[in-house]
Amino acid sequence: MCIWKVNISLRNAINQGHIVGPRIFTAGKSIATTEGPGSPINSFFMPLVGSACPEQGVINSADEAKKAVRQRYKNGADNIKITATGGVLSVAKNGQNPQFTLEEVHAICETAKDYGMIVAAHAHGDEGMQRAVIGGVTTIEHGTKMSEQTMDLIKQYGTYLVPTITAGKAVADNAKIKGF
Repeated sequence: MCIWKVNISLRNAINQGHIVGPRIFTAGKSIATTEGPGSPINSFFMPLVGSACPEQGVINSADEAKKAVRQRYKNGADNIKITATGGVLSVAKNGQNPQFTLEEVHAICETAKDYGMIVAAHAHGDEGMQRAVIGGVTTIEHGTKMSEQTMDLIKQYGTYLVPTITAGKAVADNAKIKGF
């Protein structure tokens, strides 16, 4: 079963009283670009998912971005999560580079707004954070390499920062352990 189905199914089971658990607000499957973090073809899942497409969470244009948001809505997501930059453990050449054009971010945010959803952006690199904020995301998740200019944009646009302090430290500490 796809992880997004697990998240949504668990939320539904809790909401229907079948099991006890916390309130869950899930994005289901994140939206990424080809070979970006969160792309199912950028991992060991590649043989299982087939071609990359908006239904699988992979977009490469503003039109595909809209389709991906609508698919998340159809799947039962509460909100949208995008991978605005690479990640700490990205297998790409650069874990900090921006993943979306400003036009793609705008398309995601405007379509999500139409469906009453907010957009959270996984973002470590500064340029990707700036595009996400200007594009209309509600939150920046992580914010590792944020500049003062980006901090000013966050204040200007009313975007929330959800910092991740321990993840980077844990990765750095574990990298010092031989064979980890």
